[in-house]
Amino acid sequence: MRNGCGDEFFALFTPEGCFLKGFAQEYVAAFYYPGMLNAVHQVFAHAVNEPAFSIGHTTFCLWRRVGDRQWSNAVTSRSSDIEDGSAFLLAHLDGKPETYQAFVQDYYEVAVPLEAVQHVYEQLPLTEAVVRSLNSDLSLTALSSELLEIGYPLRIASER
Repeated sequence: MRNGCGDEFFALFTPEGCFLKGFAQEYVAAFYYPGMLNAVHQVFAHAVNEPAFSIGHTTFCLWRRVGDRQWSNAVTSRSSDIEDGSAFLLAHLDGKPETYQAFVQDYYEVAVPLEAVQHVYEQLPLTEAVVRSLNSDLSLTALSSELLEIGYPLRIASER
């Protein structure tokens, strides 16, 4: 996710868990420093070395392995009082469809029906009506390969 203002975050989902890396330019007090990512668990070592993730531009890095009870954090500063930008960039990923709907409407300046967002959050099989309500230029058929790739539930669904 890039917000167009120089901030970004990357999420990598693997069978071992999730790796999140971000850069929030307003939080340069916590800017990347050599050795910052040494604490990242070895199952995510490939992510730390992935050029597409712009590792040199990092203000926060989080990961959570399957079975972990909480997220781990690559400490970005010696002071816990310095914010790293993660709260700012990840706020819309709080698990609440209403939060994500508000983010999308603000960021993309388009109306998005809450019912459609809830439908996706619940991972209900998509219908043509739900897809079109989220993007009138897109069809369920056009999404089929992406849905298969990410493992989104695919079964014949009646319109809802």
